[in-house]
Amino acid sequence: MADHAELARIAVQLFKSHPGSVLFEHLRARTVDHQLPASATEAELRDLEGQRRNFRYIENLVRSGSTQPPSPEE
Repeated sequence: MADHAELARIAVQLFKSHPGSVLFEHLRARTVDHQLPASATEAELRDLEGQRRNFRYIENLVRSGSTQPPSPEE
């Protein structure tokens, strides 16, 4: 399994490209920016919160990878 630094570099390569940034913004719209109606069930709320947590993890990988120096093999 890749370590955090390697995953961060991969995330930057993927999500900083044009297709990756389109996907990234789509995922943000479907998770972080999405609001459930007041009638949402607890299960729906928990599911969306889990999706948001996963998005934030990816977002933090991209942020972390953006601040790292390039690896020697790049």
